[in-house]
Amino acid sequence: MGWVLLLSVALYFPAGEIISRTRQGTIPQSLKNVLTLAALVMFFVVLVLRYRFMPEISRTANPADMSILIPRLRLIAIQGMVCSEAVALFGFVLRFLGASRNYTLPFYVLAAFGILLFIRKLAIDAEAMPR
Repeated sequence: MGWVLLLSVALYFPAGEIISRTRQGTIPQSLKNVLTLAALVMFFVVLVLRYRFMPEISRTANPADMSILIPRLRLIAIQGMVCSEAVALFGFVLRFLGASRNYTLPFYVLAAFGILLFIRKLAIDAEAMPR
């Protein structure tokens, strides 16, 4: 699932470029600030989910609790990847409304970084789980 979300983030950039060519206008500064702040808050949520909740779960896990642990790890990972996807969507909306490419590019980069954090963590935890 993570790779599909990563691919969709990668596709937002060229789609935004194509759409922005047909749109003329400027985005209100207040809307630009609100969407940027929302994206930063979402990315902060991603970091909290990844570094606050996931390490505690995998570190304190008892091998007998794996049937509970694995679905919980996956749920937190899905929540984090969806929040990362939201960051990319905020960038896409800003580009659609007329923000510059240089302004929206960090949204896509942060989203991809957030998704990769969870993909890597799930792969590491899957290797460490007893079979």
